Amino acid sequence: MHRTDLQAQLAAIQHKLEQVKAKDTEFTEFGSSSHRYAMNPVLSKAELEQWQREHKIILPEPYAEFLLTIGNGGAGPYYGVYSLSTATSYTEPPALSLPAILRPRMPKAEWNQVIAPLIWDEDISDEQYEFTESQILGGMLCIGTQGCDYDMYLVLDGEYRGRVVYTNDFYEDAPFFFVYDLTFLDWYERWLDEIRLDYDRAWFGSRMPGDEQTLLHTYTHAADSDIQTDALNALFKFKQLSSEGLALLHQLVENDTVGQHTVTHEHRLIAIRLICKSTPEQGKPYVIQLLTSDYADHLLQGLQIVHHSRERWNTAEFAPIVVKQLDRIEQAEALRFAGYILHEQPGVTLRHYEHVLRSSDEEIQLAALYATRDCTDKLADVGLIEQLLADASPDMRHQMIMYWGILPHERLLPYYATMWPEYRNHPAFRLKFIEALQQLGLPEDYFEGNDE
Repeated sequence: MHRTDLQAQLAAIQHKLEQVKAKDTEFTEFGSSSHRYAMNPVLSKAELEQWQREHKIILPEPYAEFLLTIGNGGAGPYYGVYSLSTATSYTEPPALSLPAILRPRMPKAEWNQVIAPLIWDEDISDEQYEFTESQILGGMLCIGTQGCDYDMYLVLDGEYRGRVVYTNDFYEDAPFFFVYDLTFLDWYERWLDEIRLDYDRAWFGSRMPGDEQTLLHTYTHAADSDIQTDALNALFKFKQLSSEGLALLHQLVENDTVGQHTVTHEHRLIAIRLICKSTPEQGKPYVIQLLTSDYADHLLQGLQIVHHSRERWNTAEFAPIVVKQLDRIEQAEALRFAGYILHEQPGVTLRHYEHVLRSSDEEIQLAALYATRDCTDKLADVGLIEQLLADASPDMRHQMIMYWGILPHERLLPYYATMWPEYRNHPAFRLKFIEALQQLGLPEDYFEGNDE
């Protein structure tokens, strides 16, 4: 970047920062209440040069100029940007001068091999753990945090010098994420722009940059399916899509090919979700198609969309359709989402869940127990409950008590009597048993007398 271009960008950032500060006076942006859009005093050139001599590192110029011109940390994405001294304190000193080994879209197999000692070696020493961790985080400076285990790093050397990386704990199949912006200043300015334009900024930086037209162009002209996926997902940052954007999304849902590209199921599903976000009524027919599809994965995806779109439409409209699908649900995850949708919906009874409550798959049974925890008609179908208790494993009986409590009915007492010795010394569970006995007009020691 030419010096004049760099100075122009710094001036633009300074101006936009003042605009954002004036716009978000209630500090609604995530993390802004901690930094309140204030910057620390700038770093002096002497201080910068001393740090670089001490650590034998030349900082990427856009980041260094930010410290010298805008501020030595302060306002920024998430909880803000660390000062250089704080950033250094959060970075293991040996790691700073190591070569950077991470790269964008690192293959999962390679990532898993790199982190294997950290997640699989139970006998690894503290020294070896720290050494391996430093190798992974080598050549990067921790410039801020997103909260919990999520941090932000700046690459200091190598091919991706100057890029911002989002990190978290070390998990299998979860390589660290390189943001799309090529420099620290591009990333920082995008944060300001997205606040100014009132974009949906959930997990800022994780989506491809660009306005709607740019992202639509990227999707239609990209040869790589992953880039197309990223372009589509980036459209979620817009609260309302244009008619042109919606037209393309409808084409993706309704056709097998669009232009020169074959429409994948993943892209079709993203398009449906985007339509539901921007124009919920237009998205409903597509969701109903998913819910009534013969494919189990389609049903799960439809249930997820209904649940996640619950603030945009009345999910009660979908309840009759979801009820009809309960008998064919084969995935515990799908049943969980069905339960979220049907929870406390009038007219939904225990009998509707009979098929999944009787499932031989205990994970599905457990999801069914949770989904029916607030069904008010349980005692109207005591025969079903009696059969469930008779057939249930000890663990599943425990889960029935956890989610359903002790149901006060004489026909169920023999089953509870056999369970009583396990729970008599647990105050919370003991109380459940006693409350049920009281509702039946039976003495508190009833189970003691029936304890064999």
